[in-house]
Amino acid sequence: MIRRYHRQSSSKVAHIGFLVNTGTRDEREDEHGAAHLIEHILFKGTKSKTSKELAICFDDIGADINAYTTKEDTCIYVSFLSEHYPLMMSTLADILFNSVFPPKEVRKEVEVIKEEIYSYEDMPDELIFDDFEDALFQGHSLGRNVLGTAKSLNNFARHQEKIASFFSSNYTDERIIVWSCGDISEVAFAELFEEYFGHSSLKSGDNKKISPLPLVPFNITKKRHDTQCHSLIGNRAFSYYDDKRTAFSLLNNYLGNPGMSAPLNDVLRERHGYVYEVESSYTPYSDTGTFSIYFGCEANKREKVRDLIFKELKKYRTTKLSTVKLATAKEQLKGNLAITADSNLNDTINSAKSLMLYDKIESMEEMFKKIDAITASQVLEGANIIFDESTMSELTFLAE
Repeated sequence: MIRRYHRQSSSKVAHIGFLVNTGTRDEREDEHGAAHLIEHILFKGTKSKTSKELAICFDDIGADINAYTTKEDTCIYVSFLSEHYPLMMSTLADILFNSVFPPKEVRKEVEVIKEEIYSYEDMPDELIFDDFEDALFQGHSLGRNVLGTAKSLNNFARHQEKIASFFSSNYTDERIIVWSCGDISEVAFAELFEEYFGHSSLKSGDNKKISPLPLVPFNITKKRHDTQCHSLIGNRAFSYYDDKRTAFSLLNNYLGNPGMSAPLNDVLRERHGYVYEVESSYTPYSDTGTFSIYFGCEANKREKVRDLIFKELKKYRTTKLSTVKLATAKEQLKGNLAITADSNLNDTINSAKSLMLYDKIESMEEMFKKIDAITASQVLEGANIIFDESTMSELTFLAE
């Protein structure tokens, strides 16, 4: 059964969408890029409306449609004036239940996404993250980039039945949450939901995911015609369901947030001037996660930067955060979460994601309590697991 989530708001602007627990990791090798391609063509025609008619439906009321695809989920949503709830609910239901994936539109969107891929390949500071995960989850669908490849997309253009097959197998009732935030009551939203989504024509199905094999650490160098050396140092990390996730999120945020006083920025940019940009990232998945530190610098400074990073990481493995630093890290993380939640759209999507993952929605107060309960020992434990130099991997785009 499709689930629903609604949060009443006094804003004149409403948001409705559906979150699907399907992403790149659900693709077979011959389906690479299917999830993202479907995101593009869901707006391109249904059994009752052409692509142009759907566009007019949104444009005539000033609505803004958007979507994204990740390794594990897909989100389709629209923002509009609250008075248009019935029209937008019926239109989104039409897209979800009645999309026909017109061959002409498929071929066109394949070309659009290929251009997106070519553009992406010209941005080494973005491309390196995909290449790193490809090596981190070698041979597993979690390692594949979201966009697909020119070859896999051309295959969809020739065999369009593969798209409908992927949709049918993965857009199932149990994987979908219809979410909303706007100026209507819970009762009114529930009635609209039952009218348009309550009698789903989608099939039921499981959501079993195959976990990747254990990691074999790697150190890979690729030569590129760039003016700067780009590097990632990282490891697999904690999943959404690991009880060490919150403490490690705090440590990652403290270590590599964008602030000039963040330890990595302070050491590499402020003290030595070796880099313009350095960032620390942590992405949890349902059964694993990724941690990485990215930096760009001149090729002759790469080893100096690398050594300083490992020296910094060692501190967090050998010494507990002081009371003052731990308190600072907690306030930083709470501040970041609160700022993100200050957007109705972001907060509602995050709540839908929480419902999908945990079958419950945590309030901001509950999240703050979790953060306040983190101990220095928990931070130290996470650092010793993830920052162990013998298990870390490296990928470098070496300028030539």
